[in-house]
Amino acid sequence: MHPELQAELQFGIEQSKDQTIASVMENLTAFLEQTKEWQKADNEIVGLRGGLTRRALPGTDDLEAAVGHEIDYEQSVWQGDYAAAFEACREVLARLNDDSLRGYRALWSYLAGSAAWLGFKGGIPGFDQQARTQYAAAQKAARRVAWLVGLCRVQEAPDAAPTRDEALALQVEKLEGVLEELGTTHDRKFNEELLFIGDNIMEADSKKFEPAHERLGTLLGFAAGKIESTGSPDPWWILSDGVCLVFEDYSNAEPSSCLGVTKARQVASHPNWMRENVPLSKSAHVIPVLVTPVSLVDKDAMPHLKEVCIWKIDEFRALAKTALLVIRELRRTFPGSGDLAWRAAAAERLQAAQLDPASITGLVISRSADRVVQVKT
Repeated sequence: MHPELQAELQFGIEQSKDQTIASVMENLTAFLEQTKEWQKADNEIVGLRGGLTRRALPGTDDLEAAVGHEIDYEQSVWQGDYAAAFEACREVLARLNDDSLRGYRALWSYLAGSAAWLGFKGGIPGFDQQARTQYAAAQKAARRVAWLVGLCRVQEAPDAAPTRDEALALQVEKLEGVLEELGTTHDRKFNEELLFIGDNIMEADSKKFEPAHERLGTLLGFAAGKIESTGSPDPWWILSDGVCLVFEDYSNAEPSSCLGVTKARQVASHPNWMRENVPLSKSAHVIPVLVTPVSLVDKDAMPHLKEVCIWKIDEFRALAKTALLVIRELRRTFPGSGDLAWRAAAAERLQAAQLDPASITGLVISRSADRVVQVKT
């Protein structure tokens, strides 16, 4: 854009932050009446303009070279000629070489895959493989777009377990939604959420601990929930289509106490409750998890804990503390939903902190009851 427009937009964005209706109306009146206050603002815009330059966006030449083939694609799709549409897509892709157009290449690889798939459905042999190839190219260019991972497996069994990359991409997408919901123009709502989780996750009182536990799962980008009913579990975290952690929070137990049969039966029954009451894929692995400071278990309770994992509450709180720090870091650089560079960086950071679905699943599974607790004889 022309430096004048850049300066106007920059000034307008800064003036729009954290404003009340009254202050907006005051600014508008100053502009309409061209008051002295407005003249000062206008001089500020002129000052901004002096430090700005106009430059062509990266990839402009590539976009210009591709546009004719983009029109060919649109016309071919409109006419139902999917073979021609597929070829037009390939012509477009041959011209999109600038690194800045990586996301745009992903779009055109997706469109090429879709044209090939429609051609295959219309009877063109071999186009199913072309579809897979193009969808894979799209996923490679946009690694953190979760639904592209699934398209790479077109015609595979619909219940195929999600890959590690797909589960992580879904987590990052959901995390984006959480950050958008908490707001990006100011920190108030975001800080309140982190303060609520951070304070209450340290409480022994279940009425405080359990809501913080649930909201921690949501903050991490998982599908977290809880239903208050007879026999229902405490929070659950659905890490992906393939893995669900269902919790029994025994936060108010004394560390020196002994886990009895009743609590063991309770946590062991939670997977059955989940399958009856919460939509899950048929192949989902539902893992019952007991969060507790207790290390001693009654010998008659052990048979009920064969499939149960025990997450010591101090370790769980340590993970929560790490999670809050990492999410705060990621929010500082969050530019808004859909930014592929941020998604890639967020995925790497979550993996490095072992907060991704695969890491958390591995951590929980390594804490099976028979490895964690002692049996009271």
